[in-house]
Amino acid sequence: MQKISILITLVVSIIILALPVLTVKADPQFEAVLRIQDQNYTVGDPINIELAVTHPAGYQVIFPKYEQTWGQFTINSVNPPTKIENSDGTKTSTQVIDARLFAPGIFVTPELNLSISDENGNLNEITAAPISVTINSVLIEGDTQLRDIKPQAEIAFFNIWTWLFSLFIFVLFICGIAYLRNRHKHKRLVEMADNRTADEIALGELNHIESLKLPENGKFKEHYTLTSICIRRYLETTLGIIFLERATFEIQRSLKQNRINNELINQIVGFLEESDLVKFSKFTPDETSAYMLLESGREIIKITKPDPENTTGGEEANQSNPSSHNFNPSKNNITEKLEVIA
Repeated sequence: MQKISILITLVVSIIILALPVLTVKADPQFEAVLRIQDQNYTVGDPINIELAVTHPAGYQVIFPKYEQTWGQFTINSVNPPTKIENSDGTKTSTQVIDARLFAPGIFVTPELNLSISDENGNLNEITAAPISVTINSVLIEGDTQLRDIKPQAEIAFFNIWTWLFSLFIFVLFICGIAYLRNRHKHKRLVEMADNRTADEIALGELNHIESLKLPENGKFKEHYTLTSICIRRYLETTLGIIFLERATFEIQRSLKQNRINNELINQIVGFLEESDLVKFSKFTPDETSAYMLLESGREIIKITKPDPENTTGGEEANQSNPSSHNFNPSKNNITEKLEVIA
């Protein structure tokens, strides 16, 4: 009897000790339901299935992850969960599933299992019962008559003459813009055109070089280079002999081959040699010599300046001056004039 009494006492003690644990682990009341709006659905319509889970405060619902195919349903999207507080202190967590069905009939959602976690991380499993969805057919019941395919939608009548007139106006507008732009461009070119003669242009350049006052600033090489280029360009245009990018001795040979007056050849060669001396050596002239170079250039221009009154052929030149028996009618006017002088 004593052993039985001890055994009973031990069992009672275990039950008393385990009672608090059983109380803590007793499942609270949870509810998970699937709801759907009551409306008529047809094939392909969006079906918003709402999953609502009611639970005590302090619990967190772990919503399931859905595959694109959920039973016979096709999941289009799943909205983020929302949570509201109820009047009795509980909370309801809600998630909306956008599903589609592509055939008429009655369809049942799969059984949906989800978990709920308490504050200590303990999980509770809960299941949402399936619900049914009816997809209505767009066909009228009992209608088995075959019908032709609907014709293509007709485009509204378009008047070809209106289109042609609009095109004409557009082309006329483009041509007008092009004409005005070309006219403006031509006007600018006319304004920019330099109608001066070669000697007037060369004299203008020499005046500009003089206004720079390069010798006064010790820039003798620049002064002599600009002056030499100006005279070389002028003589090349006037005499028809290449002066630019040629050495002085080559120019001298070309002048003699063209039977230019020896006095003029010596004046041109002297001008070029003086310029080369400053450009290609360490020799530094004084300011007076530098400005005298400009006067030498002006003198060369004055001597070689074409005579505007003597622009006719070689026969008239010979008649005006019978001493020009060496006249070559293939040369330009200035060459003819220099040969006459010779």
